[in-house]
Amino acid sequence: MSGRRLLGFIAALGALLAARAVLAHHSFSAEFDADKPLKMTGTVTKVEIFQGTTSLGVFTSGPYTLTWSNVPPGTYALTARATDDYGLIATSSVVNITVSLPSASALKLWLKADAITGISSGNPVATWSDSSGAGNNATQTTGANQPLYISNVLGGLPVVRFDGVNDVFNLPNLLNGATQAEAYVVLKSQDAPAASRGLWRMGGSGSGSVTYPATDGTVLEVVVETMS
Repeated sequence: MSGRRLLGFIAALGALLAARAVLAHHSFSAEFDADKPLKMTGTVTKVEIFQGTTSLGVFTSGPYTLTWSNVPPGTYALTARATDDYGLIATSSVVNITVSLPSASALKLWLKADAITGISSGNPVATWSDSSGAGNNATQTTGANQPLYISNVLGGLPVVRFDGVNDVFNLPNLLNGATQAEAYVVLKSQDAPAASRGLWRMGGSGSGSVTYPATDGTVLEVVVETMS
C-alpha cells in the first residue's frame, strides 16, 4: 500500500468566528449619545471557508462545519470569512494545519513494484518483498501461479501483472488481532473481463462479493470474514 491517506478530513472552523468583532448594523456616519452605552449588532448571513485564496465551501446557516475530503499531505492555511446582513465582511485569523502520511510504524504491509530488484521485465515474481520493514513478504512458490514483473508501464514505473486466472500471492497473517485496517491500492483492471476477478481474500473463511472488476466493469467488495 502506498500509505497515501486520502481518507476523509474534517475541519470545523465555526469557532474561528468567535474572536471576531461583531459587525455593526449602524452607519458609521450616524450620531450617538456619548453618555450612553453603544451596542452594535449584526446577523451573519454567510460564512465562506478558504484554503489560501481557494474557497472550500460556503454556508448560509450554522453550524459552519466543513468536510474536506481527499486532502493531499502538506501544510495548509485556513480562514473563515463572515458576511452580515448589511454586507459587512470580517475575516478570521489564519489557522495552519498539517496533513501527514501514516507513520512508518503503523504500516503492516507495503508492496512496491519499483522496489523489486534482480528480475528482468516479463519474468515471474516468486517473492514480493514488504517495504514496510515488517517482513510481511508476498510469496508464491508455484511457478504457474506467479505474476509477472513488467517494467516502464505506469508513468515510467514498473508493475506486477496478474493474469486474472490463477496468479496469486500468499501473505502471512499480518492482521492477526487487528480490529480495523485501511488499504490503499493502485490497480488497473481489464474493463469488462469474461469472468469476474477478485483482488484479495483475507481470513480463514468468508462469504460475500469481491469483484475487481465484475463482467460489467463494476468494482465491488462486500465481504464477511472470519479472521484466524
